Amino acid sequence: MLKKKFVVLTSVCASLVLLSYGPANAQNFGVQEQQGQGATYVNGGIGDGQTRYMQSIAKNWPMRIMFSQLKANEFVAGVNLQITDRSNATMLQVDSAGPLTYVQLPPGAYRITATHDGQSQTRNVTVGRNNKSDVHFHWKGSAKTDPFDNKPLGGTQVPG
Repeated sequence: MLKKKFVVLTSVCASLVLLSYGPANAQNFGVQEQQGQGATYVNGGIGDGQTRYMQSIAKNWPMRIMFSQLKANEFVAGVNLQITDRSNATMLQVDSAGPLTYVQLPPGAYRITATHDGQSQTRNVTVGRNNKSDVHFHWKGSAKTDPFDNKPLGGTQVPG
């Protein structure tokens, strides 16, 4: 009986500690708000926990950027991301962005350039006071290959 009370008390104390940090701090799975040159941003989405966390906070961010590749829309990380304003001043430079990057910028017109595996793509986006911008960068990429025979994975099965 004493052991059961101890377990319950320990669980209650642990819950109170987590609640004191708030849900964003207790369950952010390593995703931290960061400051760029002229923008605040969060970057993450690797693994189920980070992806769920990023999805849960998406509504709070006016610009949401996603990086993917191949027909299956596989998430891509390690993207070089640059956001410049109308005067070509760098507002944000992230050397290893993705797969999800959410950005808070002042209202205005911006150019977003994302580079993955040496291929760059650019989007022009206008951020307003009350609108949200979803920006998706997608690369065709190359099919994953079997490390033993360098043949594409996902082909037909050969018996035997």
